Amino acid sequence: MRNFVATLACAAALWPAGSVSAAAASGDVAAVWALEGRYWSAVAAHDDTAYRSLFHEEFIGWPCGQDAPRPKSWISVSTLKMGPDSPDLDQRAATGGRDLIVVYYRATDQAPQPDGSLKRRVRAFTHSWIRTVSGWQVIGGMCRDA
Repeated sequence: MRNFVATLACAAALWPAGSVSAAAASGDVAAVWALEGRYWSAVAAHDDTAYRSLFHEEFIGWPCGQDAPRPKSWISVSTLKMGPDSPDLDQRAATGGRDLIVVYYRATDQAPQPDGSLKRRVRAFTHSWIRTVSGWQVIGGMCRDA
């Protein structure tokens, strides 16, 4: 019994206070969704400068079809070759706190095929955005075929 009480006391001492896990303000969530739109506009325009500005220097993401996560330098080069149009985004969920927001969505676009034709493609994305001194930036992400 004494061990149980000691364990419970330790767990209570380590449990984060309510103010530490403050919910994200709806304005912050809206701002991050707007940045997702800018992300895809930069991809469609093949605008490397605008695209790279959205990513934190420590970014690591797992691109669709890859066997491992990749750093910002790799993601930038490959993502700009994804396709000729901006996808339709289907926002699924967002969660987070004061300095971190994670978004989940599906993106539907037309993928170029080897013969030059286009084929409908649906992928699922998650991006983790952190608040920095210069604004929100993507710190992590993952893609999968949906």
